[in-house]
Amino acid sequence: MDNELLIKSYRVLMYDALEDYERVIAYLSKHLQADPANSHALNNRAVAHWEIGRTAEALAGLRAAATIDPTNAVPHINAGQLLEKLGRLSEAIAAYSLALQRRPGEAAYFRCRAFALRKGGQLDEALADLSRAIQLEPHFAWTYADRAECSRRLDRRRESQEDMEVFQQLASAGRDG
Repeated sequence: MDNELLIKSYRVLMYDALEDYERVIAYLSKHLQADPANSHALNNRAVAHWEIGRTAEALAGLRAAATIDPTNAVPHINAGQLLEKLGRLSEAIAAYSLALQRRPGEAAYFRCRAFALRKGGQLDEALADLSRAIQLEPHFAWTYADRAECSRRLDRRRESQEDMEVFQQLASAGRDG
């Protein structure tokens, strides 16, 4: 089994078959008996549970991983994405915020929180997060498109148009993600 699962927290695993996930869960569970404070193993086991639909086990594992290693942002971003998929937007936003406290320079985390904020109708806050993501990654085209959509919904037509123009320039230059 891959020792990387013990030393790095993953956002996704993407195995082919249920049996692969079951093997990973068993492997990580066995390791956690000997080393229960391994936040990477807890996170990765939780991701495996999530990817096969065991959301309760996934959330419990992500919370445990985040508690054990308060510097690791990945369990928080994973929990945010899972909570968002479950429709628990306020909890998702809180989890994204915790991830951002640990990794304030991560543009993708700002985008994740912005999407949850936008779903919850908090467009001004979403716009602020997308603007911060653009500051961190000014050449990522899709963030401009997302910010344009927020601006449009806030009836800020000029800003929306400007962002769509930047999006089109970056996308045509191959900077679309």
